Amino acid sequence: MKNFFKAVTPPIIQSQLKELFCKKLGYFSGPYSSWQDALSHAKGYQDPLILERVKNSTLQAMHHKQSFIRDAIVDTKAQHAYPVYSALLKLMIENKGKLTVLDFGGGLGSTFFAFKQFCPKVVDIKWEVIEQPAFVECAKALGMQNEISFHEKIESLQCVPDVILLSATLQYIEKPYELLRNLLALGTTSLIIDRTWFAKHPIDRIIVEHVPKHIYASSYPCWLLSYEKFIKYISEQFTEIHEFDSLEGSFRKNGFNICGKGLFARKEVN
Repeated sequence: MKNFFKAVTPPIIQSQLKELFCKKLGYFSGPYSSWQDALSHAKGYQDPLILERVKNSTLQAMHHKQSFIRDAIVDTKAQHAYPVYSALLKLMIENKGKLTVLDFGGGLGSTFFAFKQFCPKVVDIKWEVIEQPAFVECAKALGMQNEISFHEKIESLQCVPDVILLSATLQYIEKPYELLRNLLALGTTSLIIDRTWFAKHPIDRIIVEHVPKHIYASSYPCWLLSYEKFIKYISEQFTEIHEFDSLEGSFRKNGFNICGKGLFARKEVN
């Protein structure tokens, strides 16, 4: 059927239809030679449309307790990150009902509000989010500081977190390994990574993600990290690693084979 369609449809119509479907479903472009090259083909993370959509979704979910946020979309059908919750609960139990989480790139706290539904009310959770200045200001304006502490920089933290959480974040950082080194320098012994895109090739690639219009019509650079290279690095930093598939699983899009992966890594504590 696909070959028949290509045979009977003029190339200009094929091109227009492809562009239409890409805009509707989202797509990837690249690879690009550098982060700056990719950024020149994207709107970037500072696009105010992203924050506006995240803010509206967060407010909607906060007023409807049975709602869940994923990729700035509110849904009443839960899509829980159970491996992440299990790791957090394990750490909480081992720490006698207390847990301090550093959620780097945590937006306006969507993971916190989802995880909170799984926690007994007697537990003591301290949730720290590091985000862009515009997100931090938005959180303060919404009065969210009562449950979550928002920061613009790692240096502003006043405690060593029990665990660092990077969910759908690492691939969107210009220098992901430098960020990991800076975070691990805090002295944290546990790391949770989720919803991170990897590829089964030996080198890291830079692409641009074009977000579907129904989420928000934006685009930004991202990495397709080599899973082999990444696991080697993590193995050098931690003694215990548990790998799992994230909600997206594995998929192929625009010629890129992508694996959505996560892991729970720990260091031995003397």
